[in-house]
Amino acid sequence: MPDALIVQIADAMVDALNDASLSQSFTATRKNRPRFALADLADLTVTVAPRRMTTELSARDLTVTGDYLVDVGILKRFDDTGQAPDNDDTDPYLYLVEEIRNTLFGQRLAAGLGVVIGATTGDDLFDVEDLDTQQLFTAALTFTIREV
Repeated sequence: MPDALIVQIADAMVDALNDASLSQSFTATRKNRPRFALADLADLTVTVAPRRMTTELSARDLTVTGDYLVDVGILKRFDDTGQAPDNDDTDPYLYLVEEIRNTLFGQRLAAGLGVVIGATTGDDLFDVEDLDTQQLFTAALTFTIREV
């Protein structure tokens, strides 16, 4: 059975991240349901998760186009020292978020898929509450991929 296009897109994003030379070492994975135990996040975790797809029909020429939303999550738990991690701890991961955005944005993914990453959003750069309460750096980028 062939994979859904959104799965192929997410897998291509995983491949692009794993092939990139970035400032932090990690192996990205795809998870349709990204759930983690806090204890498993001592190592940097980068996860690609299919999120949503929309389809439009052009009234002009009856062309069908689709947009696909895919999230990339970046998680790293710091040692519990009794206080929240400081800038020296988190700055490298903020840089990684930027690198991931720059690596994927504007890319045509995997030959034959006919899609390009055209936008990226994130509500907050990272979750301050997770950092304060769980010593956990949590960042998420949502990429919009359009059929071309």
